[in-house]
Amino acid sequence: MKILILTDEKLVMKHQPTKNWLFGGFIIALLAYQLCSYLYQVFFIPGFLTQQRGDAHLIRGAFLTFLIAVASSGVSTPEVICSFDKSMSQVVIEYKSLGSSTVIKYSFADIQRADIEQEYDRLGQVGRPVLILKSLKTIPIHTDYIKAQDIRHDIYTINKFIRQCVGEENFQG
Repeated sequence: MKILILTDEKLVMKHQPTKNWLFGGFIIALLAYQLCSYLYQVFFIPGFLTQQRGDAHLIRGAFLTFLIAVASSGVSTPEVICSFDKSMSQVVIEYKSLGSSTVIKYSFADIQRADIEQEYDRLGQVGRPVLILKSLKTIPIHTDYIKAQDIRHDIYTINKFIRQCVGEENFQG
């Protein structure tokens, strides 16, 4: 889910990957159920009934390990908050995940423009918003690719806000 908040002094773009978090939560619930069922079979069913199921326990253990990996990757997708601050004349991109938080700052003078990094997949044209610096380095605002047509308004708003802060002659966007 993407949220764009515009005021006179600040433009904030929040990207919360709720689809990944919801999927990760569902996988964690499935994992808890499977783990409880597995532990019940291992510890509470008599051994002579489960001797023929040695391979089944091994396969189920591998499946549980796979579920743990999928659930942790789904839940650990970072939330991204990108703030364009007129008073400080800089962009602050903050990545918040379960275990860490990373903050990256760029001055408006270093930014050439905001643009869309486009790709094609089976659903059509997708893209993600990026900042292009004057050194031609591209900085992704968030990591998820979404429909390119949904990003165009955001890119226009970002370029317009930076143009108002820096001035028409110093900005290409």
